Amino acid sequence: MEKDFDWADFVRQLENKLRLRTFPICLKFIEKVEEMEKIEKIRRFKNSRRYLCQLFSLARMYGWTIGATADELGVTCAYITGLREDYHPTLLDGYARIWFKNKEEGIKKIETMPRIPPGKYEALVVTPLTLKKVEPDIIMFYGTPAQIQFAINAFQWEKYERFEFFSVGESSCADVIAQAYLTKKPAVTIPCFGERRYGGALEDEMVVAFPPSYAEKLLRGLEGLYRAGIRYPIPLFGALADTFVALPESYKKAYEKLKK
Repeated sequence: MEKDFDWADFVRQLENKLRLRTFPICLKFIEKVEEMEKIEKIRRFKNSRRYLCQLFSLARMYGWTIGATADELGVTCAYITGLREDYHPTLLDGYARIWFKNKEEGIKKIETMPRIPPGKYEALVVTPLTLKKVEPDIIMFYGTPAQIQFAINAFQWEKYERFEFFSVGESSCADVIAQAYLTKKPAVTIPCFGERRYGGALEDEMVVAFPPSYAEKLLRGLEGLYRAGIRYPIPLFGALADTFVALPESYKKAYEKLKK
């Protein structure tokens, strides 16, 4: 994708087709902290820690641009994004006592959880796409299950592929951020307990993340579906109605041929 790609126009088209409630956002992984500090009007939470989902919320709901190092993120968040090399054993013990039957189950989860390889990045930036402050590494937006379903259909509109989506349970940022980064494909998940408690994700929200290379494919798919009459919001036809009446004409013709 070209560096001068118009992200503001991308967001306008995306919001027009899907009627999103919050801003699409992006993540940029920064190799040197000094690079992050050059970004204008960037906010930091120095001398304290925030979870990654809190940064997502501040960016998508309020339009903030936020930078963070490993020391400014929760340990799990820093571990997943490759800013931290290891997972502190004491924290793992406390984590396992809450979410698993025993510590061994917690270790299994941490060892198999997708994560960005450590050692390359010192910081990350979360920002609304429309601000165009960074060249995104990962794009994200939140939506209802129906909106996310439309996005999946749009990704599949041309060069169809069957997507696989995963859940590590708690720490759902691994299922979108790390998964999309590692596979270079779209990733979808259900926000976890922590994201709903601290990040403010609503009960009817899901999240999709994808590399920038999928942005144009997403727009082409949404436009193709829109022209075919597949649009959001989905018009309810009714559980007792004759579905044949509401079918697209191509479906009706196919069914008529089956009757012959």
